Amino acid sequence: MLMMIKQTEASFSASKQLKALADTTENPFFVIVMPDSLHILRVFMLYAPETVHFVLILNGLNQWETDWLHSRYPGFREIVLKATLKHGRVIDLLIDHFKKPFGMIDSDCFVFNPGYFEQAKALEEKTLLNAFFCLKNDELDLEIPQTYFLFFNSPIIAEVKKKYRVDSKLYKYKDLRRSIRKSLSVLGIDSEHLPEPATKLIDTFRVVLLLGMIEGYRVNFIKRFPTFSQPNPDMYHIGAVFFNNNNKRYSFYKGSYFWRVSLEKCGDQELIDYYHAKHGYISSQDLLMSNPEFASFTSTKMFVEFVDHILNKQI
Repeated sequence: MLMMIKQTEASFSASKQLKALADTTENPFFVIVMPDSLHILRVFMLYAPETVHFVLILNGLNQWETDWLHSRYPGFREIVLKATLKHGRVIDLLIDHFKKPFGMIDSDCFVFNPGYFEQAKALEEKTLLNAFFCLKNDELDLEIPQTYFLFFNSPIIAEVKKKYRVDSKLYKYKDLRRSIRKSLSVLGIDSEHLPEPATKLIDTFRVVLLLGMIEGYRVNFIKRFPTFSQPNPDMYHIGAVFFNNNNKRYSFYKGSYFWRVSLEKCGDQELIDYYHAKHGYISSQDLLMSNPEFASFTSTKMFVEFVDHILNKQI
């Protein structure tokens, strides 16, 4: 109950901050900064163009992390949330209260080609959003944009949300209202044919997106990078970096490796000591070898090599 109260207060505060920001800001790119991820933000900043207007969303950072952030990256506009909100809730706050087109990019999505930020802002008529990462559902013949890097046409999206009375949260298909299930059936979606077959849930923002497509709006893919990034000179999304010691599932294993190795190489001993005290110490090499099967994969070796290039700014 206490957490719900804190989250409600954080949402109310964010709505006021976003309305004030909208009075002075055009085409910002919001970056959600999660607790325990400041060393990952540091890597993001290696590739963040100075000409792009980034706004940091401090999503439940404690006072130590907030002070660290302000000392290392002064001058950035920010939205401060005193409690951590889910991704879908943050997207809804931006759409409902910023009310103008905006970009959003994960802090573990590294853009090596800075020209993509300018391309992202160019919204065509009848376009819901511009996207860079795509999952293709061959059975339904649908291309689903991934939320790692998007530029939202929020006035149109807000109309869709209002018409269908939905928001950007995760949904279980069975929890959707009958009228929404009927609308989605136009695209062939039902309990056995979900937009992303690998999950039993309809992921963050997908319901709003799909209903917008049914309304006749389109998704503009500037690029179609795969859901799971491969080494390339343009853009790379790590994924699952909220894990720091998980070797049970391959994506979590890679995310945990990146969390550990990027901390080791961040060059900030104060931050290293703080996170080691909080999460314990295990070297990135020990984490790699904690699952010999995963470590033996050719894809793992390619990932480790490419991450080294990212951290040393050799892309």
